[in-house]
Amino acid sequence: MEKSFNDRGLRMYFVRQSNSPAQCFTKAFQSCQEKLIMPKMVDESECDKLQVDRKSVFVFETFQGKFFERLLKLNAPCAVLGAPCILECLSKGEPTPESSYPIFSLAMRGLRVCVSGFKLSQKDELGRKVRFMGGIFEKNLSTVVTHLVTESTNTDKYQCAIEIKIPVMLENWVHETWEANQKKHQSALDEPYISLRCPPFQGLTITSSQFTKAKKDKIKSIIEQNGGQYCPSMTSTDTDVLIVSTATGEKYRAAVQWNIPCLTENWISDSAKAGYSLNYAAYEVKVKPGTSTPERNDATQLGDLSCVSAIAHQPPQKNKINETMMSTVSCATNMSFAEPRPPEKREPPRTPEKEPDAAMKIMKLPITEIRKAGLFLDGCKIYVSEGMPCIQDKLRKMLNSSGATRFDDISEGLTHVLQAGKSLRPLEAHALARLSRKPPVVPLNWLLRSFELKHAAETSGQQLATEPPSPLSKRGMQMFKSPQKLLTISPKTAKNDLAVMQEYLNDNLPPSASQAEPNTENHGNEGEEEEELALPLLVFGKLKFQLKGLNKSESAELRTTLESMGGTVVSKDADYIIGPFRVQAAAPNQVTEYWVQECSEQGEVLPINYYHRPILFRPRKPLDGTVITISTYTGRERSYLSTLATEMGAKYQEIFAKKATPARGALASTHLICPSPEGTKFVAASKWQLPAVTKDWLLQCHASNSRLSEEPFLLSGPAAPSPSASVLSTSATSIQREDQVCSTCDNGRIIFNKCEWLIWEIRSIDYVLLYNNYYFQPPILLVFFFSCFWGIFCFLKSLLIFETPKKSISCSFSP
Repeated sequence: MEKSFNDRGLRMYFVRQSNSPAQCFTKAFQSCQEKLIMPKMVDESECDKLQVDRKSVFVFETFQGKFFERLLKLNAPCAVLGAPCILECLSKGEPTPESSYPIFSLAMRGLRVCVSGFKLSQKDELGRKVRFMGGIFEKNLSTVVTHLVTESTNTDKYQCAIEIKIPVMLENWVHETWEANQKKHQSALDEPYISLRCPPFQGLTITSSQFTKAKKDKIKSIIEQNGGQYCPSMTSTDTDVLIVSTATGEKYRAAVQWNIPCLTENWISDSAKAGYSLNYAAYEVKVKPGTSTPERNDATQLGDLSCVSAIAHQPPQKNKINETMMSTVSCATNMSFAEPRPPEKREPPRTPEKEPDAAMKIMKLPITEIRKAGLFLDGCKIYVSEGMPCIQDKLRKMLNSSGATRFDDISEGLTHVLQAGKSLRPLEAHALARLSRKPPVVPLNWLLRSFELKHAAETSGQQLATEPPSPLSKRGMQMFKSPQKLLTISPKTAKNDLAVMQEYLNDNLPPSASQAEPNTENHGNEGEEEEELALPLLVFGKLKFQLKGLNKSESAELRTTLESMGGTVVSKDADYIIGPFRVQAAAPNQVTEYWVQECSEQGEVLPINYYHRPILFRPRKPLDGTVITISTYTGRERSYLSTLATEMGAKYQEIFAKKATPARGALASTHLICPSPEGTKFVAASKWQLPAVTKDWLLQCHASNSRLSEEPFLLSGPAAPSPSASVLSTSATSIQREDQVCSTCDNGRIIFNKCEWLIWEIRSIDYVLLYNNYYFQPPILLVFFFSCFWGIFCFLKSLLIFETPKKSISCSFSP
């Protein structure tokens, strides 16, 4: 270490922050003197006079104080170290670590730490301490992460960490290691700190039902010994897991309605033995399969069925065994059907009242009014279903302003699914059905209601229209019980008659029944779920796929999707390789899940587009310091471009701002990415003289791993020169021509011949008038209009009102 300092000509300053420095600080100073490094002891008040450059090294007793905060805020090029770091390097004969971030100790050197389940302020504090102790703070969980810090086992990152065997630690692991290193060097991997692992039920509130008091006390003891909290009562907001033995009871029915996982008691004991929370899927309470044959004692259950017109279109339940149909079809002699009765008059199924034109109301909402509503959806995690492209951009802006977190796909952790179209796409419905805790699917009216209330509206009563159960009348119940006269049909025609009957039902059902949404109400055994009935579309027939670089849950999900579309998953010699969004290297035929989703939506194998490809990891950040906004690009393409910009070090924001606005969380934009020279953002970029480039600039920067010139990628369009006298003079001269003079005045609105007003856009802050590609600010507008009217007045005066023989009228168009 001493050789490194002397050879490089570095200057070391020990910053004395108190009259009685700590023993560790004094020992580090003396050790440096013994190694002939020749450090200098300076008071903190004298540090402002010192030269701060790349050859300066400042050693602090504690990482606090005005001078330390100043160096941290300015991101000074000097090295900032702590006394424990100096002692550790001297004892091992190692050079001090080269880092742009202050390093107090080497307690977490070589560790990559990720956090989950904390608030933003807590994350910032944990990340700061990890970096201060020489560790690397990772925002995303990946295979390079060595430790995950969480406050709850009920997170996606926790489950992924368990699957790839990453140690999961408590928050105190970071805090206690940091406190211990204030006095002397202590490794985070030493005892007692490494024992601060996350217990299996950390952050979970668990309740139970259907057990004896002794059994409940045992369950409670195990839960509390392993970091969880046992609560006898169950609520929709606080309870995380319900432990039951069978799929019955009031608590079970309420848990199913509230999307609370219902698990067996084995999950408690097995998780406690394993030392971590096991996956819920293997311990979910199973519903025993029932039969469709009506029985005498099932009259009360049959009374909860929906109207008969909807039964014909109900998909078969996965846990139902249709014994009646099986026995009837297998009959070799004959087949019997009850004589049809005249259909009873029934009221059409009632659906929740829905405000008309919700999409139109959202489109008409001014963005300024939405911002005034504040963070009314703060804490909500929302996925917007695909459909109605005309309002997708407005919905995205509205959710961003509301404080909600937008998800690009349906995954665990969602609180709402916002349905932007008439129905969910098959792929979306399939992904939603696989979730352990299904979020409510809400219409656009729910978003409007939340906007009016200034907070997230209740989801009850806001679900999409489904046919509610209507009890059968007593006469209908009697129909099931009384003997019926049977019609005998020969076995040969049974199959054809069934097809004809089904066709007749499809053709003659009223529109309300045929167009109704799939009924999500459970009939029969409680807790059962119905799946959407759809014929499989074998888009990937005869294609082979290889899954590479994905975790187990992602691989299982993609395998199910690919096989349902006719594809085959192989280990090698595949037609397509499907991998994660960020990779070190990619094969020519490697794609991401985006390609699979679009193929499913389009119903055909699509060519590979650029945003279907994974993003290659680059160590350099060529776009560091830039603030990028994207316009016009939508959907997955927009998501890909924003991720690509972020990967190259750029700051991405939805707002296109000329100046930084801390109140709105907006930085001053430096680049606009758009496909064509149109739109209000492009007009603003031209006015503010900011580069508006196509996506190719981003792609080429990533390919070359450097920041390229914007000139070859600039969009040519209307220029926005600053207003000047020459502009006014040019305008006035052109108006003097007879074919461009004002010819009519219709209700106070001036109409120009061969002059067209292109855009009249009024904003809350900036008023811009674009006339023939020129911008005029309001004061100049007054001058322009005054010149026009003055010219008209002079022209009329010369012809109609006053006699001015042998004199020419000179009309000035400047005020």
